[in-house]
Amino acid sequence: MNNLGLYGLAFLIATVKFLFAASIMSPTALTTFEIAIVTCLGALFSFNIFYWSAGFFMRRAKEKKLRAITEGSYKPKPNFTKVNKFMVKTKRSKSGFWLLCIFAPLFLSVPIGSIVVAKFYSRNKRTYPLVTVVLVVWAFVLAYLNGVIFSLFG
Repeated sequence: MNNLGLYGLAFLIATVKFLFAASIMSPTALTTFEIAIVTCLGALFSFNIFYWSAGFFMRRAKEKKLRAITEGSYKPKPNFTKVNKFMVKTKRSKSGFWLLCIFAPLFLSVPIGSIVVAKFYSRNKRTYPLVTVVLVVWAFVLAYLNGVIFSLFG
C-alpha cells in the first residue's frame, strides 16, 4: 500500500513516454518486476485508447484542415519534410511493417506511435497483437536494463 503513488506515477509516465518510464522509476523503492508490470500496463492502456481512436483523430484533423481552407486561414505546411519522407520510405519498405510496429510506440511516444501504426496498418490483422506483444516485451527489457544499469552505479 505504501507504493501506490509510485505505481500511479509509473503508470502515468508510461502512458505518455514509455521509453523513459523505467529509467525514471528505477531509483525508487519499486522492484524491477514491479516497474516492468506497471509500465507495461500504462503503455498498453495508452496504446488501446489511441489505436482504437486513431480514426477519430485523423477525421478531426482533416475536418479542421478543410474548415481552415474554407475560412481562408489555412497556411500550407510542407508536405515533404525529412520525417514524412522517412515514414513513407519505411512504410513502403519490405520490413516497414515490422519496424513501425516495433519502434514507433517506443521512440515517438505511445499515443503518437499508436496513431501512426493505426494509420498505416490498421487493416492488417497482425498489427494489434504484434504491437501488444512488443510493448510487453519492451517493458520487461527496459526495466531489466535499467535495473542492471542503476545497480552498477548505485
